Amino acid sequence: MAQKEWYGESVGLADPSNEPVAVAPSDDDDLPGGRCNYLYVGTGGDLVVSCEADGANPVTYANVPDGAYIWCRALRVMATSTAADILAHY
Repeated sequence: MAQKEWYGESVGLADPSNEPVAVAPSDDDDLPGGRCNYLYVGTGGDLVVSCEADGANPVTYANVPDGAYIWCRALRVMATSTAADILAHY
């Protein structure tokens, strides 16, 4: 798997995040930093994500609880998500 550099250190996908970014769900726009390592859901609900560049084939994580981490390499969080206070971690 590809490694990122952070202050001269190699950072892998399983390492803690160093770049959390607030997510604005959208059916048209990818996440601001591109494909994330994982998502944090502050307020639970259904989380709908796409891992494809054009937002195709979205997947629903149903009934995600408050404070959950979703380990997926999402590229887009869809507007139909009812979960809120979502952070993408890079």
